[in-house]
Amino acid sequence: MSDQIAQRVQADALKGFCAQAFQKVRVAEEDARLTADILVAADLRGISSHGVAHLRRYVEGLRHGNVRSTSVGASGDGNARHGSD
Repeated sequence: MSDQIAQRVQADALKGFCAQAFQKVRVAEEDARLTADILVAADLRGISSHGVAHLRRYVEGLRHGNVRSTSVGASGDGNARHGSD
């Protein structure tokens, strides 16, 4: 059995948290908000494989240069692309 506890969070609060995380690794405010909206929307649609669960991976990738911010999202080095696991 997992030690993790599920917790409900308001979508707007989660979007704000995600956007702030992206901004801390120098993603432009508008791009950070758009990306946060997309991640949360995926979770709200029940597609958690493309949702907020990837936030840490994207932020770490941006921090270490494996993922770079673009005006349409992010692109990676081929090993850490959006949608690849």
